[in-house]
Amino acid sequence: MRKRALLLFALSVVLCVAGCVKKRTPDDLAAAYATIKSSVDPDAPGVASEFMRKFGRENRAYQIAAVATQDVADLESQAKERYRTARELARQAEFDRADKMLEDLATFFPQTASGKDAREFMRFEYPVLKYNQLVLRREVDAAQKVLQELRTHELSDQEMAMVERMLDGVSLASGALAQSRMAVLLSTCRSIQVALKMYFAERERYPEALTLGSLAELGLDNAARRLSAIEDYTTSGMSFSFTAIGSDGASRAVVTQNEIREGGRATQRIAR
Repeated sequence: MRKRALLLFALSVVLCVAGCVKKRTPDDLAAAYATIKSSVDPDAPGVASEFMRKFGRENRAYQIAAVATQDVADLESQAKERYRTARELARQAEFDRADKMLEDLATFFPQTASGKDAREFMRFEYPVLKYNQLVLRREVDAAQKVLQELRTHELSDQEMAMVERMLDGVSLASGALAQSRMAVLLSTCRSIQVALKMYFAERERYPEALTLGSLAELGLDNAARRLSAIEDYTTSGMSFSFTAIGSDGASRAVVTQNEIREGGRATQRIAR
């Protein structure tokens, strides 16, 4: 009886060992996994890690499954370093790369401490940091968009009150900056208008064309640098009209030989 029990035990051990031994990985599977591994983005390895997990599950009978499992574990162990890098990038205002890394951590590594930290950081602290960096760079419109997006997050009453105060401040700054940009545009338009009148006085006609490049011929290099475009220039020889676009791409003014208009409203009237 005892001998029989020992025999059964030995048989079970043999079967267990046989079942635990992984089969050799076929070349086509090894090549497929190599392709997956080569696709890993160091900044955002989340998608590749999901493919690795799926590959390991579907090919658990082969030795390469253990390789896939270890590679996923390595990526998870590196999450902390990627989170630190993302925070440093945010401090340096490299937002595109920081966004990519934080989103990847929060989406594909939520089970790690760094994935949880990334999600919490993106909820409030990161948008506020991004807002402050943009304001320092005088990118007021972009800063305002960040705060408007932040208002849609789940915030405490205290956090929401803070966001509203920041929105008040950036709205005032945005208005002041827009006025400043328009003042520069109107001054630039005045310079162009005067130069065209001098051109007319010498040649008894206005130029056939007017572009940013041709402003240099009028001695208006500085004016060209303050504009992003000149549109819809027309002339009858005795009159002219064009639309000047400010360097921000948004400020616009219509200029004729007699007036300069902002948004259809005459802001300066020039006597004939």
